[in-house]
Amino acid sequence: MLNKIILFFLFPVLLACSAVPVKNEINLEEKDIQNEEKPEEDEREPISDRIILKDFYNGEKYPLSTLSMNRPVFMLLTATWCSACKDMVKTMDRLNEYYRNSIFFVAVYLNGDTPEKYQLESIPKMELAESPEELPLESNDIFPRAIIISRNGREIETVLDGILPVLVYHGILGNL
Repeated sequence: MLNKIILFFLFPVLLACSAVPVKNEINLEEKDIQNEEKPEEDEREPISDRIILKDFYNGEKYPLSTLSMNRPVFMLLTATWCSACKDMVKTMDRLNEYYRNSIFFVAVYLNGDTPEKYQLESIPKMELAESPEELPLESNDIFPRAIIISRNGREIETVLDGILPVLVYHGILGNL
């Protein structure tokens, strides 16, 4: 009877001890499978390296990645003839005050437009010199258009057309 009681209590312990190596082998196999399934990183350079901006004032060209210094980018595509863009630039200026150290803001003028005096001075104003095919420029009739690029500069996080409430921008920018 005593042997049965001892066996009754020892059996689960022995069973657990014998199962440990099997469990470790499965974990090692799973790790190998996870390592094999990792997709290779994109061979192309980040989108922020392929967006080349031209400064209106000195004419020099810069890759966006150089200007943003590894921060997410809030790029506003705008035009001087767009009356809604004037309001958006003011909204962008307020967002810039709040996120100044964590997000890079830039106003990009399309179609050869040059910034007018109504534009605020706290945001760099640039012209698009070169752009990759991923940059959504195909429907230039929608202004303003905000393009938010990820911190590593590899991909476009979101594209926002028109003017949205400031809280929408805070919700998106706060999660970057």
